[in-house]
Amino acid sequence: MKKILLISMICFLITPFIARSQDGLDINKLFSAPFIDNDGVTYLNITGKQLDTYGMSLYRSISVTENPELSTTVEQAVKHDGTSAISREVSFKYGKLYFGFYTLTPIKGINRFILYLNLATEEKPKTTLIYLEGKCDETTIKKLLNKKTDE
Repeated sequence: MKKILLISMICFLITPFIARSQDGLDINKLFSAPFIDNDGVTYLNITGKQLDTYGMSLYRSISVTENPELSTTVEQAVKHDGTSAISREVSFKYGKLYFGFYTLTPIKGINRFILYLNLATEEKPKTTLIYLEGKCDETTIKKLLNKKTDE
């Protein structure tokens, strides 16, 4: 019980520092309660040395499965934030955002990226949103994505 309390307190204390670069983005609300507490939402937050190799300082992702309403919320937030991106690659399928790679304006020398993928099928809807930041550039992120899809 003490361990859970300690971890909760640490998360509470560092969250304002982690989320700072996301301030002002619509997707920011998606990486916290109550959104991540919904059924069908998987949340992942990575910081620290395991990202240093890639020049990243923050990796946050959410995946939404079998919840079309929440998937629509994610899509709308990504599309809104994408309007202010300095670079974007998007693809639409059946009138919905299918893929999005957005490079946002850097803040204090930290590059920021949004990746979005809608793998929804009629049988199993699935939407994934990834927010990245660090010293890495767009080319590095794309190489990592291509490496993962080739494996």
